Amino acid sequence: MSELLHAIPPIKRARAYYLYDFKGGRYLDLYQQNGRALLGHRPPGLTRVLKQVVSKGLITDLPCLYEKRLEKLLQKLLPQYKTFRVATCLHKALELAARYLKKNITSDMIQDPLTHGPADGKPAIAYWRPFCDIPQKTEVIVPLLPLAVSGAPVVVCFRRKPPTDFPPSEIISPLLLAGLVRCGYDLLQYGTGEWYNNELLKHAPGWKQRGIYITAEFKQKLYDKIFLAFLKQGFVLSPFYPGPSILPGELSDGELKKMLKLFHEIPGE
Repeated sequence: MSELLHAIPPIKRARAYYLYDFKGGRYLDLYQQNGRALLGHRPPGLTRVLKQVVSKGLITDLPCLYEKRLEKLLQKLLPQYKTFRVATCLHKALELAARYLKKNITSDMIQDPLTHGPADGKPAIAYWRPFCDIPQKTEVIVPLLPLAVSGAPVVVCFRRKPPTDFPPSEIISPLLLAGLVRCGYDLLQYGTGEWYNNELLKHAPGWKQRGIYITAEFKQKLYDKIFLAFLKQGFVLSPFYPGPSILPGELSDGELKKMLKLFHEIPGE
């Protein structure tokens, strides 16, 4: 966990892309839980589905129909991948990846399409971020799906079918799987506001924009200071260098102007 997360005041509530503290402060969330809150905090579709599942008592880890529904969703999102598994955590997901690839896999071996370039070669395993290309012919991907719930399951996708004795998915709470399915289908309908374009930060020194994602290109030793400068002005960047930070799905004209002013002036190198 990044120490910068502790710089954020205690949060009273979160709605859409905003965080509200106990002193009346409001922050535009550009971290979005590393993409897990890409749809915003408390998206209406998710709230409705979770209430329905809780009303049925389907909270504990039990076999359910949502795993099949999740597989259908993943086939729409990632048609080039043949097989999917769901794990309770990243550690378990990496165990599946290691068995498939027949070699030891650690979390630092997972390439991020936003922080690794072609010079890094073809990875055996990579993250998939919505609206980003997958490194060509990557055998295993871990999609960062937008479910901002603590303990959310981790999906692993395999380009080829694994052997017949390959482990099945873990049994996971229907509540979590239903939330993952709902958010996945909402992702298919995701759209940015009229204010958005791919060149918002074209002339902002020290920053690189790739679609909705923003990464830092200045030296890492400056990052803490810059994170705190943005926070003071009501914007939460990714607490991890070099990011990515993520442009929100909605914001006002005034907030857009203030945000762009900050990116163009800080770090200003």
